[in-house]
Amino acid sequence: MAARSQAISFLRFQLEQLSSQNAQHEFEHLCRHYTRHRICSNILPATGPVQSGGDQGRDFETFRTYLASTSLSSSSFIGRIAEGPLAFGCTLQKEGIGSKVKDDVTTMLASGTRIIGVHYFCTADIPVAKRHELEKWARDEKEIELNIHDGQALAENLAAPDTFWIAVEFLHVPSDILPRNEQLDDGYKDVLTKWKSQDADSYSYSYAQFEELRQLIRYATTEDEPRQDLPFWIDKASAFLDTSVTRDLRRRAIYEITVARLRGQNSLHGHEAAIGSYFDDIDPIDSLDQLEDCVLLMSFCLSGQAMGLAEFALSDLKRWHEELIARVDRELSERTHPSTKANLLQMRSSLSVHSVQVDGVHFDQHEQFEWWSKLADVLPDAKLFHVHRFAETLAALCEHIGDHPRFAGISERVDAVLAEREGGYAVAKQCRDRAFAHYKQGRILMAITEMHKTKISWFTEETIEGCILSLLTLGKWYTELGLTIAGKYHALAACSLAIHQTDHDAKARSWQSLVEAAHCDYELGAFAGFLNLAKIANLLHMQLAADPGDLDKHPTLKTLMFDASMAQYFTERLCPRYAATYSQQVSELGIGELYDECLEVVRKGNEGKTDDELTANWMTQLGAVPVSDVDLRRTLAWRALDVEWRVVWTNLYEDTRRAEQYIACLQILQAELVHYDLCIPKTSITVTFKLYGGDHPQLTPVISKHGYVWELAWPSDVREDINAGFVEVASASVMLLASASFRPREHVSEMLRSLHERGAPMKAMIGKSYATAYADAVGEEDFNETRNIVGTINAEPSYSPVKRVQHPELEPAGGPGPGYTRELAEERIRDRHEQILKLYPFTLKRLKQQADFIEIVRVLKGRGWKDWHILAAVMNLAVNFRSQEKFGPRPTLEQLKQHMFEMSTKPETKKTKLLPTKYFTMEALEAGRRMNVPPVLQSWGFEPHHPALKDEEVEDFLARRYGYWEDDTEHELIFGV
Repeated sequence: MAARSQAISFLRFQLEQLSSQNAQHEFEHLCRHYTRHRICSNILPATGPVQSGGDQGRDFETFRTYLASTSLSSSSFIGRIAEGPLAFGCTLQKEGIGSKVKDDVTTMLASGTRIIGVHYFCTADIPVAKRHELEKWARDEKEIELNIHDGQALAENLAAPDTFWIAVEFLHVPSDILPRNEQLDDGYKDVLTKWKSQDADSYSYSYAQFEELRQLIRYATTEDEPRQDLPFWIDKASAFLDTSVTRDLRRRAIYEITVARLRGQNSLHGHEAAIGSYFDDIDPIDSLDQLEDCVLLMSFCLSGQAMGLAEFALSDLKRWHEELIARVDRELSERTHPSTKANLLQMRSSLSVHSVQVDGVHFDQHEQFEWWSKLADVLPDAKLFHVHRFAETLAALCEHIGDHPRFAGISERVDAVLAEREGGYAVAKQCRDRAFAHYKQGRILMAITEMHKTKISWFTEETIEGCILSLLTLGKWYTELGLTIAGKYHALAACSLAIHQTDHDAKARSWQSLVEAAHCDYELGAFAGFLNLAKIANLLHMQLAADPGDLDKHPTLKTLMFDASMAQYFTERLCPRYAATYSQQVSELGIGELYDECLEVVRKGNEGKTDDELTANWMTQLGAVPVSDVDLRRTLAWRALDVEWRVVWTNLYEDTRRAEQYIACLQILQAELVHYDLCIPKTSITVTFKLYGGDHPQLTPVISKHGYVWELAWPSDVREDINAGFVEVASASVMLLASASFRPREHVSEMLRSLHERGAPMKAMIGKSYATAYADAVGEEDFNETRNIVGTINAEPSYSPVKRVQHPELEPAGGPGPGYTRELAEERIRDRHEQILKLYPFTLKRLKQQADFIEIVRVLKGRGWKDWHILAAVMNLAVNFRSQEKFGPRPTLEQLKQHMFEMSTKPETKKTKLLPTKYFTMEALEAGRRMNVPPVLQSWGFEPHHPALKDEEVEDFLARRYGYWEDDTEHELIFGV
């Protein structure tokens, strides 16, 4: 066995030989397969029928056709990534390689189809300086990225376990020249040696021999090290394709070779004829397992065709596909056993994913979900159906189709059956896999939903460490959304759960959990709270961790050290009066010289920045005020549902753990309510949280110039019982959300009942209340020691804007609002026109005759006003004038109601005293129009629930959701403009 350097040298020599052998086609095939593995999986040769590329896109195919008509037709291919097409060129030429590269790149660009880059392969070695010169030429003159892969680079990259098979197949090198991993299973090496010593004459062509070969092919397909042997195993399996072998073994061989080539080599090119013989021979199939093999193989072939990894005639693919569908449908109509029907329905769903059309293979998720729904219907009675395997299939597909509106419902139904048969642990594993699949695709809220299911199912002694890890993961995900106190709650709960475990590994999770909780306080600028948690985290680390203090073994400590140094630097700069307290407390962490070095790096990195710049940077990145929890009053702010939320409380121990408990529940509910249309205006909502001696939370609106403000009075004597505590916290959160919404209270209550039925309370209940989990980690004496609060500094709440950008997943429902239709809006506008024209004929007649007023109308129309806006403004100014004429400047509520009724039912007469036209100024009309905004809101069934509601906030809501500035109806020009 050779060393890897020797293997590279041999590969380099074999590449050189391609030129003397005039093996341009072999080199192109080698480059194309290498590209599929390392650069771009979606590639096509430059030659071949255009339609074989499936739905690759017109530009893609145009460029492919263009290359086929140039001198590069036999030495190039193309690929497509998200940003656009790539071109690939290959040459065996050794002399004048620089000119050759430039000529070929220029030819590729001449098609007129935009390409974003070129990868060029050659067997010659190109000096580094020459390669850089060519790459610079491509960037400067051709405005594309050029990557050159010369002979040495190719040899080194082919000498890797996952790509070495390419060299074996196209350079004809022995597979054993690549050194093997000594850890590779000795049994495999022995079997490989045995098979290499056999010749074709020694084959028994028995089922036993084929079964051994099948297992070896699958091992080489899925494991990196033996993948270099895949061509050898495929060659051995090909012996079973001989016509003298039994039909069943021949079909099994075709199936295994197809799977190995597609999964292990990313190509079915050259194997299409054998596959065709497989599908042309399905009539004699008499067992469901053989039919299932046919369905799976068809799925592989259709996917391979769509990705350009195979080149079947579309007419053949379509015929085979339709014949298989007909066969499965026939079996479905004849079979009655639930388990059999379940298997057939799964096959039918697999066949429904693709459709073969004249321009290629297309995907159809909708039909697949229809068949899955039918499968879910029979699952409870299908006792022999492998439901676990189907659940794993859903988890594997979640990354790609998990955002489909029907995916969650199907998964829940399958989970219910899986739980009944295999228990909660099996379900939890599937939920966890789906959670990480969602997260990988940036669907954090969906990931959170699935991880909560995992947390609940693993809340048992046997799986408690899995539950702790689930809590830690949830904490990180909530924090990533900007719901940092919800994240801190989950980290504290994980610590509280871990610290009481007898298993050492589970117990050691306690210090890691506290580091996560401390990091949440760090992000909030709550440096005193960070110190409280960091000190106990470090103490537990020293007691429970193996090799404590080793940063390489415990990278979580690096987070703690970085946070501590940043917090100290910001404290020194922005809050000098607290710097001595912080420095004294952080010294108790005992994190030594490395901390001092880290602090020095932080100081140097921020040299030259002003205090205002430092504060602005922190607030922009984290949405919090640094050093925010060392004064008597504490403000915590965040953004969600297009609202700036603030909670203000007295920075004392009991107030803090109760206020943060309330915030944690509120944030968890906000994450659940994103997909419910609460109809909350874009505003700021502030809650002043106070402890009092009552029995239940009380929410009272407060008139303020700072937007929506409520005072929340919280019982100081709260029971620690988790269920009772949750009910009170959730009820107070619900009261706030209902009061902030424009929806009628009964509708919000119904919406929240729906959330309750869908399991939302279980997401906010984590074994212990927040207040209890907080107290487990931080005592009152420790709390006071880190803050050293004096006097009433910063007595007024902070109303500074939340500068951190709201996480995209926390945006509320958009689009037309509930109940809105364009037809209904126009009908109401038409009614307003008719009513106002009928009630105010004399006022309007006079205004139409005033040139100054008509000019104002012209300006307002230029600003987007409709006639109905102007009519409403005129009406409101007239109503105001007459009410003051009748009742004086301060009419009673009853007088106003009576007056409004009269004004809406009795038209003007010649005797009616009219408001002088000089009072119809632009400013007065603007005020009159705004007076009409609340009635428009109410006309759509909404209710404002706070006395500080601003007309401009209502107007913004109506504009975004109810066409306030867009909708109008056809009518004659009222003012001639």
